[in-house]
Amino acid sequence: MFWSPDGICNLRTNTPQIITIHDLNFEHNPKDLPWFVRNYYRIYYPRFAKKADHIISVSQFSKNDIIKSYDLPSEKVSTIYNGACDHFSLISLDEKNEIRTKFACGRPFFVFVGSIHPRKNVERLLQAFSLYHKKYTEYHLVIVGSNMWRNQSIHIPAEIQEFVTFTGHVNSSDLAKIMGSSFALVYPPYFEGFGIPLVEAMKSGVPIVSSNKTCLPEIAGNAAIYFDPFNVEEMASQMSRLNEDSDLRKELVENGKERVKDFSWDKTSEETWLVLEKFLRK
Repeated sequence: MFWSPDGICNLRTNTPQIITIHDLNFEHNPKDLPWFVRNYYRIYYPRFAKKADHIISVSQFSKNDIIKSYDLPSEKVSTIYNGACDHFSLISLDEKNEIRTKFACGRPFFVFVGSIHPRKNVERLLQAFSLYHKKYTEYHLVIVGSNMWRNQSIHIPAEIQEFVTFTGHVNSSDLAKIMGSSFALVYPPYFEGFGIPLVEAMKSGVPIVSSNKTCLPEIAGNAAIYFDPFNVEEMASQMSRLNEDSDLRKELVENGKERVKDFSWDKTSEETWLVLEKFLRK
């Protein structure tokens, strides 16, 4: 049997094949990808989905989207959630101060984690932070991630340039420290299949301000407050709520501690093995 964790399979073999498809952003937002990438995905992924004996998706949203987009029977697709690395946990005040000094000029900060890709909506995040910063001038924004495609550029409003740090890619240990040191995770994608940073934030005791699109409310549940990712003013307003309502912030953290129990890589691997085993026995 062959299992692909990234959606690709052999279109000629008779060997049983299972594929994991994380999301179909390329079907809904094709302009987000270079033409040669989106053409490949849009030509071959429907064929891969038809050819595979079974498909694993990473959220109920993705499962429903795959079934509808490729006209598949419901029983052909299973939902198995992702997890998060065990590096993510509560950290000490000394570690927080160290991270703030290193990445945020000693200031409290919001963090975004993800590739710099159009669907991650970083441009609007910067616009929202610019509005937020007019009132909360002592706060910083740390963006962790690298460009997904070459020749991408991000415009940073002049008034916040000294209050924004792009770290590029960091290792998982440093990422866990950055996440755990943040005031909150702000997560604005307009399309996601799962959103692992949401789980990382919950494990770190960090409140979440999230987009309300696609799978994100399914994953974050009551550990987040939400905004329309295309509404910059609403995004800034929801960020401000965490400054204005300390009880809300505590409630989100406590809700996250419970919510995160639904997600672990051990659970992911056990459920994945059950699917693989079923086809190995055929």
